[in-house]
Amino acid sequence: MIFTDPADSGAKRGKTWPEGGWAHPLSVQRGSIITLGYSGDPLTPGREATKDAERLDPAALALPTIPVHPIGSLHAERILSRMKGRASPADWRGGIDAPYALDDADLRLFLEVRQTRAIRRTANVIMRLRGRTRPEEEVVVGSHHDAWCAGASDPLAGTMCTLEAARIFTDLARQGVRADRTLVFCAWGAEEYGIIGSTEFVERGAADVARRTVAYLNLDMSAMGLKPGAAVSPTLRASMTRAIAAAAGPRGQGSALDAWSQAEGRPSFGDLGGGSDHLPFWCHAGVPSIALSAGGSEGVSYHSNYDTLAWYRAIVGDDYASGVLVSGIAAAILAELANAGRADVSAVALVEDAARQAREVAALAAQRGIDSTPIAALAVRLGQLMEHAHAADRMAAAEPSRITPILRELRAVWIHDPGLEARPWFRNLYAATDRFSGYGTSGWPLLREAVEDAVAGNQQSEARLMAAIARYSRVVEDLDAVLQRASAPTAPAPAQSR
Repeated sequence: MIFTDPADSGAKRGKTWPEGGWAHPLSVQRGSIITLGYSGDPLTPGREATKDAERLDPAALALPTIPVHPIGSLHAERILSRMKGRASPADWRGGIDAPYALDDADLRLFLEVRQTRAIRRTANVIMRLRGRTRPEEEVVVGSHHDAWCAGASDPLAGTMCTLEAARIFTDLARQGVRADRTLVFCAWGAEEYGIIGSTEFVERGAADVARRTVAYLNLDMSAMGLKPGAAVSPTLRASMTRAIAAAAGPRGQGSALDAWSQAEGRPSFGDLGGGSDHLPFWCHAGVPSIALSAGGSEGVSYHSNYDTLAWYRAIVGDDYASGVLVSGIAAAILAELANAGRADVSAVALVEDAARQAREVAALAAQRGIDSTPIAALAVRLGQLMEHAHAADRMAAAEPSRITPILRELRAVWIHDPGLEARPWFRNLYAATDRFSGYGTSGWPLLREAVEDAVAGNQQSEARLMAAIARYSRVVEDLDAVLQRASAPTAPAPAQSR
Protein backbone atom coordinates (compact mmCIF):
# COMPACT_ATOMS: atom_id res chain seq x y z
CA MET A 1 0.00 0.00 0.00
CA ILE A 2 1.43 3.37 -1.02
CA PHE A 3 0.24 6.74 0.27
CA THR A 4 1.35 10.37 0.19
CA ASP A 5 2.07 11.49 3.73
CA PRO A 6 0.29 14.65 4.99
CA ALA A 7 3.65 15.95 6.22
CA ASP A 8 4.86 16.00 2.62
CA SER A 9 1.88 17.41 0.76
CA GLY A 10 -1.20 17.37 3.00
CA ALA A 11 -2.60 18.97 6.13
CA LYS A 12 0.80 19.49 7.76
CA ARG A 13 1.75 21.81 4.90
CA GLY A 14 -1.39 23.96 4.97
CA LYS A 15 -5.08 23.99 4.25
CA THR A 16 -6.28 21.09 2.14
CA TRP A 17 -8.57 21.25 -0.85
CA PRO A 18 -11.10 22.83 -1.23
CA GLU A 19 -10.18 25.33 1.57
CA GLY A 20 -6.57 25.36 0.35
CA GLY A 21 -4.41 23.72 -2.26
CA TRP A 22 -2.80 20.86 -0.35
CA ALA A 23 -3.76 17.23 -0.82
CA HIS A 24 -7.14 16.21 0.56
CA PRO A 25 -6.98 13.18 2.91
CA LEU A 26 -8.79 11.16 0.23
CA SER A 27 -6.36 12.25 -2.49
CA VAL A 28 -4.86 9.19 -4.17
CA GLN A 29 -1.67 9.64 -6.16
CA ARG A 30 -1.55 7.26 -9.08
CA GLY A 31 1.75 6.29 -10.64
CA SER A 32 3.86 3.59 -12.24
CA ILE A 33 5.99 1.04 -10.42
CA ILE A 34 9.39 0.84 -12.09
CA THR A 35 11.07 -2.57 -12.10
CA LEU A 36 12.85 -2.47 -15.46
CA GLY A 37 16.14 -0.82 -16.36
CA TYR A 38 14.77 1.11 -19.34
CA SER A 39 11.87 3.34 -20.33
CA GLY A 40 9.38 2.94 -23.16
CA ASP A 41 7.32 -0.07 -24.18
CA PRO A 42 8.46 -2.89 -21.87
CA LEU A 43 8.16 -5.41 -24.70
CA THR A 44 10.42 -3.62 -27.22
CA PRO A 45 13.51 -2.32 -25.40
CA GLY A 46 15.86 -0.44 -27.73
CA ARG A 47 13.58 -0.55 -30.77
CA GLU A 48 10.45 1.26 -31.85
CA ALA A 49 7.15 -0.28 -30.76
CA THR A 50 5.42 -0.36 -34.12
CA LYS A 51 2.32 -2.43 -34.75
CA ASP A 52 4.33 -5.31 -36.20
CA ALA A 53 7.44 -5.02 -34.02
CA GLU A 54 8.90 -8.17 -32.52
CA ARG A 55 7.91 -8.19 -28.85
CA LEU A 56 9.29 -9.94 -25.80
CA ASP A 57 7.19 -12.41 -23.86
CA PRO A 58 5.72 -10.52 -20.85
CA ALA A 59 6.27 -13.64 -18.73
CA ALA A 60 10.02 -13.30 -19.28
CA LEU A 61 10.20 -9.73 -17.94
CA ALA A 62 10.73 -8.53 -14.40
CA LEU A 63 7.36 -6.77 -14.33
CA PRO A 64 5.82 -6.17 -10.88
CA THR A 65 4.49 -9.32 -9.23
CA ILE A 66 3.58 -7.95 -5.78
CA PRO A 67 0.09 -6.40 -5.74
CA VAL A 68 0.35 -2.63 -5.35
CA HIS A 69 -2.38 -0.13 -4.59
CA PRO A 70 -2.21 3.63 -3.83
CA ILE A 71 -4.45 5.02 -1.08
CA GLY A 72 -5.19 8.38 0.53
CA SER A 73 -3.68 9.48 3.83
CA LEU A 74 -7.05 9.03 5.58
CA HIS A 75 -7.06 5.30 4.87
CA ALA A 76 -3.33 5.07 5.62
CA GLU A 77 -4.04 6.56 9.05
CA ARG A 78 -6.69 3.90 9.73
CA ILE A 79 -4.16 1.19 8.94
CA LEU A 80 -1.17 2.70 10.75
CA SER A 81 -3.18 3.49 13.87
CA ARG A 82 -3.98 -0.23 14.24
CA MET A 83 -0.40 -1.43 13.87
CA LYS A 84 1.13 -2.26 17.27
CA GLY A 85 4.48 -3.79 16.32
CA ARG A 86 7.98 -2.34 16.41
CA ALA A 87 8.03 1.44 16.16
CA SER A 88 9.93 2.92 13.25
CA PRO A 89 12.86 5.34 13.68
CA ALA A 90 11.71 8.87 14.47
CA ASP A 91 12.92 10.26 11.14
CA TRP A 92 10.71 7.75 9.29
CA ARG A 93 7.54 9.18 10.78
CA GLY A 94 5.37 11.74 9.03
CA GLY A 95 2.22 13.71 9.70
CA ILE A 96 -0.08 10.93 10.86
CA ASP A 97 -0.68 10.59 14.62
CA ALA A 98 0.61 7.02 14.83
CA PRO A 99 3.90 5.31 15.73
CA TYR A 100 4.45 4.24 12.10
CA ALA A 101 5.04 0.67 13.25
CA LEU A 102 7.24 -1.47 11.05
CA ASP A 103 5.12 -4.60 11.43
CA ASP A 104 2.23 -6.21 13.28
CA ALA A 105 1.93 -9.99 13.21
CA ASP A 106 -1.72 -9.89 14.29
CA LEU A 107 -3.04 -7.31 11.84
CA ARG A 108 -4.55 -8.49 8.56
CA LEU A 109 -5.41 -6.30 5.59
CA PHE A 110 -7.69 -7.70 2.93
CA LEU A 111 -6.96 -6.17 -0.46
CA GLU A 112 -8.51 -6.91 -3.82
CA VAL A 113 -6.59 -5.64 -6.85
CA ARG A 114 -7.98 -6.01 -10.35
CA GLN A 115 -5.66 -5.21 -13.22
CA THR A 116 -5.93 -5.92 -16.92
CA ARG A 117 -2.70 -6.40 -18.80
CA ALA A 118 -3.03 -5.68 -22.51
CA ILE A 119 -1.33 -4.08 -25.49
CA ARG A 120 -2.95 -0.78 -26.40
CA ARG A 121 -2.33 1.80 -29.11
CA THR A 122 -1.17 5.31 -28.29
CA ALA A 123 0.07 8.14 -30.51
CA ASN A 124 2.51 11.01 -30.64
CA VAL A 125 1.27 14.23 -32.24
CA ILE A 126 4.13 15.96 -34.04
CA MET A 127 4.38 19.20 -36.04
CA ARG A 128 7.51 20.36 -37.85
CA LEU A 129 8.15 23.97 -38.83
CA ARG A 130 10.86 23.75 -41.47
CA GLY A 131 13.96 25.84 -40.89
CA ARG A 132 15.08 28.52 -43.33
CA THR A 133 18.79 27.82 -43.71
CA ARG A 134 19.50 24.65 -41.65
CA PRO A 135 16.36 22.52 -42.07
CA GLU A 136 18.30 19.31 -41.43
CA GLU A 137 19.05 20.47 -37.86
CA GLU A 138 16.19 20.31 -35.36
CA VAL A 139 15.27 21.82 -32.02
CA VAL A 140 12.58 19.69 -30.40
CA VAL A 141 10.09 20.82 -27.73
CA GLY A 142 7.44 18.64 -26.14
CA SER A 143 5.08 17.67 -23.37
CA HIS A 144 3.02 14.52 -22.99
CA HIS A 145 -0.73 14.60 -23.63
CA ASP A 146 -1.90 11.71 -21.45
CA ALA A 147 -2.94 12.10 -17.81
CA TRP A 148 -3.87 9.85 -14.92
CA CYS A 149 -7.02 11.85 -14.31
CA ALA A 150 -8.21 15.25 -15.58
CA GLY A 151 -4.61 16.41 -15.81
CA ALA A 152 -5.04 20.17 -15.52
CA SER A 153 -1.58 20.42 -13.94
CA ASP A 154 0.06 17.26 -15.21
CA PRO A 155 0.56 17.47 -18.13
CA LEU A 156 -1.69 20.24 -19.44
CA ALA A 157 0.05 23.08 -17.61
CA GLY A 158 2.98 22.21 -19.88
CA THR A 159 1.08 21.11 -22.97
CA MET A 160 -0.57 24.53 -23.20
CA CYS A 161 2.89 26.15 -23.22
CA THR A 162 4.05 23.82 -26.00
CA LEU A 163 0.98 24.79 -28.04
CA GLU A 164 1.51 28.49 -27.33
CA ALA A 165 5.14 28.29 -28.45
CA ALA A 166 3.97 26.53 -31.63
CA ARG A 167 1.43 29.31 -32.22
CA ILE A 168 4.07 32.02 -31.78
CA PHE A 169 6.48 30.54 -34.32
CA THR A 170 3.73 29.56 -36.76
CA ASP A 171 2.39 33.13 -36.75
CA LEU A 172 5.91 34.40 -37.44
CA ALA A 173 6.30 31.91 -40.30
CA ARG A 174 3.05 33.20 -41.84
CA GLN A 175 4.65 36.64 -41.78
CA GLY A 176 7.72 35.29 -43.58
CA VAL A 177 9.94 35.03 -40.51
CA ARG A 178 11.42 31.57 -39.95
CA ALA A 179 14.14 30.25 -37.68
CA ASP A 180 17.32 28.88 -39.24
CA ARG A 181 16.74 25.41 -37.82
CA THR A 182 13.63 23.25 -37.98
CA LEU A 183 11.40 23.46 -34.91
CA VAL A 184 9.62 20.26 -33.89
CA PHE A 185 6.62 20.52 -31.56
CA CYS A 186 5.55 17.25 -29.92
CA ALA A 187 2.71 15.97 -27.75
CA TRP A 188 3.89 12.61 -26.46
CA GLY A 189 1.64 9.63 -25.80
CA ALA A 190 1.62 7.32 -22.76
CA GLU A 191 4.24 9.13 -20.67
CA GLU A 192 2.51 8.14 -17.45
CA TYR A 193 2.79 4.46 -18.31
CA GLY A 194 6.57 4.53 -18.62
CA ILE A 195 7.66 7.47 -20.82
CA ILE A 196 6.57 5.46 -23.84
CA GLY A 197 5.80 7.95 -26.64
CA SER A 198 9.02 9.94 -26.53
CA THR A 199 11.12 6.81 -26.01
CA GLU A 200 9.68 5.13 -29.09
CA PHE A 201 10.32 8.34 -31.08
CA VAL A 202 13.98 8.22 -30.06
CA GLU A 203 14.29 4.45 -30.43
CA ARG A 204 13.17 4.68 -34.06
CA GLY A 205 16.81 5.65 -34.64
CA ALA A 206 18.81 7.00 -31.70
CA ALA A 207 21.88 7.71 -33.83
CA ASP A 208 19.82 9.72 -36.30
CA VAL A 209 18.06 11.61 -33.48
CA ALA A 210 21.44 12.44 -31.94
CA ARG A 211 22.82 13.58 -35.29
CA ARG A 212 20.00 15.93 -36.28
CA THR A 213 18.75 17.19 -32.89
CA VAL A 214 20.51 20.25 -31.53
CA ALA A 215 18.57 20.20 -28.24
CA TYR A 216 15.36 19.02 -26.60
CA LEU A 217 13.12 21.23 -24.40
CA ASN A 218 10.64 19.49 -22.07
CA LEU A 219 7.54 21.28 -20.75
CA ASP A 220 5.84 18.68 -18.58
CA MET A 221 3.60 20.23 -15.88
CA SER A 222 5.66 23.36 -16.33
CA ALA A 223 3.36 26.30 -15.48
CA MET A 224 2.74 25.87 -11.75
CA GLY A 225 3.69 29.26 -10.32
CA LEU A 226 5.82 32.34 -10.88
CA LYS A 227 9.22 31.07 -9.73
CA PRO A 228 11.05 29.90 -12.87
CA GLY A 229 13.76 27.26 -12.86
CA ALA A 230 15.20 24.51 -15.00
CA ALA A 231 17.39 21.43 -15.08
CA VAL A 232 19.80 21.88 -17.99
CA SER A 233 22.48 19.81 -19.70
CA PRO A 234 25.84 21.55 -19.17
CA THR A 235 26.59 22.43 -22.79
CA LEU A 236 23.30 24.38 -23.06
CA ARG A 237 23.72 26.54 -19.96
CA ALA A 238 25.24 29.54 -21.74
CA SER A 239 22.43 29.51 -24.33
CA MET A 240 19.90 29.12 -21.52
CA THR A 241 21.32 32.15 -19.70
CA ARG A 242 21.01 34.31 -22.81
CA ALA A 243 17.45 33.11 -23.38
CA ILE A 244 16.15 33.87 -19.89
CA ALA A 245 17.80 37.28 -20.01
CA ALA A 246 15.79 38.00 -23.18
CA ALA A 247 12.46 36.62 -21.86
CA ALA A 248 9.96 38.65 -19.84
CA GLY A 249 9.69 38.02 -16.11
CA PRO A 250 6.55 37.22 -14.08
CA ARG A 251 3.61 39.38 -15.18
CA GLY A 252 5.91 41.19 -17.60
CA GLN A 253 8.08 42.71 -14.87
CA GLY A 254 11.78 42.75 -15.71
CA SER A 255 13.35 39.68 -17.27
CA ALA A 256 13.06 36.02 -16.38
CA LEU A 257 16.72 36.22 -15.33
CA ASP A 258 15.77 38.71 -12.61
CA ALA A 259 13.34 36.15 -11.11
CA TRP A 260 15.75 33.22 -11.45
CA SER A 261 17.55 31.84 -8.41
CA GLN A 262 21.23 32.74 -8.43
CA ALA A 263 24.40 31.03 -7.24
CA GLU A 264 27.76 32.79 -7.26
CA GLY A 265 26.35 35.56 -9.45
CA ARG A 266 25.03 33.19 -12.12
CA PRO A 267 21.62 31.60 -12.72
CA SER A 268 21.30 28.30 -10.92
CA PHE A 269 20.45 25.22 -12.99
CA GLY A 270 19.67 21.73 -11.76
CA ASP A 271 20.93 18.37 -13.03
CA LEU A 272 18.63 16.44 -15.35
CA GLY A 273 17.28 13.23 -13.88
CA GLY A 274 14.35 11.06 -14.89
CA GLY A 275 10.60 11.22 -14.59
CA SER A 276 9.64 12.78 -17.92
CA ASP A 277 10.14 12.87 -21.67
CA HIS A 278 13.65 14.34 -21.68
CA LEU A 279 14.87 10.95 -20.42
CA PRO A 280 15.31 9.13 -23.78
CA PHE A 281 16.80 12.19 -25.48
CA TRP A 282 19.40 12.84 -22.76
CA CYS A 283 20.13 9.47 -21.18
CA HIS A 284 19.79 7.18 -24.21
CA ALA A 285 20.66 9.31 -27.26
CA GLY A 286 22.84 11.91 -25.51
CA VAL A 287 20.91 14.92 -26.86
CA PRO A 288 21.45 17.99 -24.60
CA SER A 289 18.14 18.77 -22.93
CA ILE A 290 16.27 21.26 -20.76
CA ALA A 291 13.41 20.62 -18.34
CA LEU A 292 11.78 24.02 -17.84
CA SER A 293 9.19 24.86 -15.19
CA ALA A 294 7.88 27.57 -12.90
CA GLY A 295 6.60 26.67 -9.44
CA GLY A 296 5.75 28.24 -6.13
CA SER A 297 2.01 27.61 -5.84
CA GLU A 298 0.78 26.63 -2.38
CA GLY A 299 -0.50 23.12 -2.89
CA VAL A 300 -0.38 19.91 -4.89
CA SER A 301 -2.91 17.77 -6.72
CA TYR A 302 -0.35 15.49 -8.34
CA HIS A 303 -1.75 12.46 -10.20
CA SER A 304 -5.05 12.62 -8.32
CA ASN A 305 -8.72 13.18 -9.13
CA TYR A 306 -8.30 16.69 -7.73
CA ASP A 307 -6.05 17.76 -10.61
CA THR A 308 -8.84 19.74 -12.27
CA LEU A 309 -9.32 23.18 -13.78
CA ALA A 310 -11.08 24.24 -10.56
CA TRP A 311 -7.97 23.36 -8.52
CA TYR A 312 -5.58 24.93 -11.05
CA ARG A 313 -7.46 28.21 -11.37
CA ALA A 314 -7.93 28.56 -7.62
CA ILE A 315 -4.38 27.65 -6.58
CA VAL A 316 -2.07 28.47 -9.50
CA GLY A 317 -4.20 31.33 -10.81
CA ASP A 318 -7.09 31.96 -13.16
CA ASP A 319 -5.08 34.69 -14.92
CA TYR A 320 -2.70 32.02 -16.28
CA ALA A 321 0.26 34.29 -15.52
CA SER A 322 2.40 31.19 -14.99
CA GLY A 323 1.54 29.92 -18.45
CA VAL A 324 2.42 33.29 -19.98
CA LEU A 325 5.75 33.28 -18.12
CA VAL A 326 6.74 29.76 -19.16
CA SER A 327 5.55 30.17 -22.75
CA GLY A 328 7.65 33.33 -23.08
CA ILE A 329 10.75 31.65 -21.68
CA ALA A 330 10.18 28.60 -23.90
CA ALA A 331 9.87 30.81 -26.99
CA ALA A 332 13.08 32.62 -26.07
CA ILE A 333 14.91 29.32 -25.63
CA LEU A 334 13.69 28.05 -29.00
CA ALA A 335 14.64 31.31 -30.71
CA GLU A 336 18.11 31.13 -29.18
CA LEU A 337 18.75 27.50 -30.06
CA ALA A 338 17.24 27.70 -33.56
CA ASN A 339 19.54 30.60 -34.48
CA ALA A 340 22.43 29.22 -36.51
CA GLY A 341 24.38 32.43 -35.93
CA ARG A 342 24.87 31.58 -32.25
CA ALA A 343 26.99 28.80 -30.78
CA ASP A 344 24.70 26.36 -28.99
CA VAL A 345 27.48 24.57 -27.11
CA SER A 346 29.42 25.89 -24.12
CA ALA A 347 32.67 23.98 -23.65
CA VAL A 348 33.49 25.92 -20.47
CA ALA A 349 30.19 25.01 -18.82
CA LEU A 350 30.69 21.34 -19.68
CA VAL A 351 34.24 21.16 -18.32
CA GLU A 352 33.28 23.07 -15.16
CA ASP A 353 30.35 20.78 -14.47
CA ALA A 354 32.29 17.61 -15.32
CA ALA A 355 34.96 18.61 -12.79
CA ARG A 356 32.21 19.11 -10.20
CA GLN A 357 30.83 15.65 -10.93
CA ALA A 358 34.30 14.13 -10.53
CA ARG A 359 34.81 15.89 -7.19
CA GLU A 360 31.42 14.68 -5.93
CA VAL A 361 32.16 11.06 -6.86
CA ALA A 362 35.62 11.34 -5.29
CA ALA A 363 34.03 12.63 -2.08
CA LEU A 364 31.58 9.72 -2.13
CA ALA A 365 34.46 7.28 -2.52
CA ALA A 366 36.33 8.84 0.41
CA GLN A 367 33.19 8.70 2.52
CA ARG A 368 32.90 4.97 1.80
CA GLY A 369 36.54 4.34 2.69
CA ILE A 370 37.61 3.78 -0.93
CA ASP A 371 40.80 5.23 -2.38
CA SER A 372 39.57 8.39 -4.06
CA THR A 373 42.95 9.48 -5.46
CA PRO A 374 42.43 8.31 -9.07
CA ILE A 375 38.94 9.86 -9.16
CA ALA A 376 40.18 13.17 -7.74
CA ALA A 377 42.88 13.08 -10.42
CA LEU A 378 40.12 13.19 -13.05
CA ALA A 379 38.89 16.48 -11.58
CA VAL A 380 42.45 17.87 -11.70
CA ARG A 381 42.85 16.74 -15.31
CA LEU A 382 39.56 18.41 -16.24
CA GLY A 383 40.81 21.63 -14.65
CA GLN A 384 43.74 21.50 -17.04
CA LEU A 385 41.31 21.57 -19.98
CA MET A 386 39.83 24.93 -19.03
CA GLU A 387 42.30 26.95 -21.11
CA HIS A 388 41.32 25.06 -24.24
CA ALA A 389 37.63 25.25 -23.26
CA HIS A 390 37.75 29.04 -22.97
CA ALA A 391 39.57 29.28 -26.28
CA ALA A 392 37.00 27.02 -27.95
CA ASP A 393 34.12 29.14 -26.66
CA ARG A 394 35.79 32.29 -27.94
CA MET A 395 36.29 30.71 -31.35
CA ALA A 396 32.66 29.51 -31.37
CA ALA A 397 31.41 33.02 -30.61
CA ALA A 398 33.45 34.41 -33.50
CA GLU A 399 32.91 31.58 -36.00
CA PRO A 400 29.86 29.55 -34.91
CA SER A 401 29.33 27.85 -38.28
CA ARG A 402 32.88 26.43 -38.23
CA ILE A 403 33.36 25.62 -34.55
CA THR A 404 29.91 24.56 -33.31
CA PRO A 405 29.87 21.28 -35.33
CA ILE A 406 33.19 20.37 -33.72
CA LEU A 407 31.95 21.25 -30.24
CA ARG A 408 28.89 19.06 -30.73
CA GLU A 409 31.32 16.15 -30.73
CA LEU A 410 31.73 16.81 -27.01
CA ARG A 411 28.46 14.99 -26.36
CA ALA A 412 29.43 11.96 -28.45
CA VAL A 413 32.45 11.15 -26.23
CA TRP A 414 30.05 10.39 -23.36
CA ILE A 415 28.02 7.80 -25.28
CA HIS A 416 28.94 4.28 -24.22
CA ASP A 417 27.20 1.79 -26.51
CA PRO A 418 27.31 -1.13 -24.03
CA GLY A 419 25.48 1.10 -21.54
CA LEU A 420 25.53 0.86 -17.78
CA GLU A 421 26.04 -2.44 -16.06
CA ALA A 422 22.59 -4.00 -15.49
CA ARG A 423 21.01 -0.99 -17.30
CA PRO A 424 22.40 -1.10 -20.86
CA TRP A 425 19.62 1.14 -22.22
CA PHE A 426 21.29 4.05 -20.36
CA ARG A 427 24.12 4.94 -22.73
CA ASN A 428 25.08 8.45 -21.59
CA LEU A 429 28.00 8.26 -19.16
CA TYR A 430 27.28 11.81 -18.05
CA ALA A 431 23.88 11.20 -16.47
CA ALA A 432 21.26 8.55 -15.81
CA THR A 433 18.27 8.33 -13.56
CA ASP A 434 18.84 7.40 -9.97
CA ARG A 435 18.49 3.62 -10.08
CA PHE A 436 16.39 3.48 -6.92
CA SER A 437 13.92 6.35 -7.39
CA GLY A 438 13.58 6.76 -11.14
CA TYR A 439 13.26 10.53 -10.67
CA GLY A 440 16.59 11.71 -9.29
CA THR A 441 19.90 12.07 -11.12
CA SER A 442 22.92 9.80 -11.06
CA GLY A 443 25.79 11.94 -12.32
CA TRP A 444 28.67 10.05 -13.93
CA PRO A 445 26.60 6.89 -13.35
CA LEU A 446 29.04 4.19 -14.48
CA LEU A 447 31.62 5.41 -11.97
CA ARG A 448 29.21 6.56 -9.27
CA GLU A 449 27.42 3.21 -9.15
CA ALA A 450 30.72 1.32 -9.12
CA VAL A 451 31.70 3.39 -6.08
CA GLU A 452 28.33 2.81 -4.41
CA ASP A 453 28.66 -0.96 -4.92
CA ALA A 454 32.36 -1.27 -4.08
CA VAL A 455 33.28 -3.68 -1.30
CA ALA A 456 36.80 -3.52 0.12
CA GLY A 457 38.69 -6.70 -0.63
CA ASN A 458 36.16 -7.93 -3.20
CA GLN A 459 38.14 -8.45 -6.40
CA GLN A 460 35.11 -8.29 -8.67
CA SER A 461 33.85 -4.96 -7.35
CA GLU A 462 37.37 -3.51 -7.29
CA ALA A 463 37.92 -4.56 -10.92
CA ARG A 464 34.60 -2.96 -11.86
CA LEU A 465 35.64 0.27 -10.16
CA MET A 466 39.03 0.38 -11.90
CA ALA A 467 37.36 -0.29 -15.28
CA ALA A 468 34.96 2.59 -14.68
CA ILE A 469 37.82 4.95 -13.74
CA ALA A 470 39.67 3.92 -16.90
CA ARG A 471 36.59 4.57 -19.01
CA TYR A 472 36.16 8.10 -17.66
CA SER A 473 39.87 8.73 -18.11
CA ARG A 474 39.42 7.96 -21.81
CA VAL A 475 36.43 10.29 -21.94
CA VAL A 476 38.49 13.13 -20.46
CA GLU A 477 41.26 12.60 -23.01
CA ASP A 478 38.72 12.53 -25.84
CA LEU A 479 37.31 15.81 -24.51
CA ASP A 480 40.78 17.30 -24.64
CA ALA A 481 41.23 16.20 -28.26
CA VAL A 482 37.93 17.78 -29.33
CA LEU A 483 38.67 21.01 -27.46
CA GLN A 484 42.12 21.32 -29.02
CA ARG A 485 40.60 20.96 -32.48
CA ALA A 486 37.90 23.53 -31.70
CA SER A 487 40.32 26.05 -30.20
CA ALA A 488 42.91 25.82 -32.96
CA PRO A 489 43.12 28.99 -35.09
CA THR A 490 41.95 28.75 -38.67
CA ALA A 491 44.78 27.63 -40.93
CA PRO A 492 45.89 30.44 -43.26
CA ALA A 493 44.71 30.18 -46.84
CA PRO A 494 47.41 29.05 -49.30
CA ALA A 495 49.11 31.86 -51.17
CA GLN A 496 47.72 32.56 -54.63
CA SER A 497 50.14 32.37 -57.55
CA ARG A 498 50.47 35.57 -59.52
